[in-house]
Amino acid sequence: MKFTIREIKTGVATIDFEDGAWAEVPMEATETEEEFINKVSGYATKTFVAPEWSNAEASIDGATIERTISEPVESTEIDGVPLLESESTPPWLLARLEAYGTPRSQIEFITENGLEAWQKEVAAIKKANPIV
Repeated sequence: MKFTIREIKTGVATIDFEDGAWAEVPMEATETEEEFINKVSGYATKTFVAPEWSNAEASIDGATIERTISEPVESTEIDGVPLLESESTPPWLLARLEAYGTPRSQIEFITENGLEAWQKEVAAIKKANPIV
């Protein structure tokens, strides 16, 4: 695995891999070079070969089995409260959802700042937008 550190900014290294992929990897002041390289390897592009059976046509008792891979369906409610903007959605929930951002932005926040920082952020959002 070959990589180049493009930039180090606020404890996060932007890494470029030889295959064109890149990642933002948190750096700790106390970690060794070996520990950092091991961490970077966790971000490297992985080669995946699907098992042979996943591409084969399958049948059981003469019936063809159709395989479909789909995106996960996101929940449309939390504890019975609808997530869609409507008159029935309480303002505190709309404010929290807007403050949380998208799942992708939350994962990016965790990757860049760590899980504990994200948990503090969530607690602050809940405190700023209490259930009423």
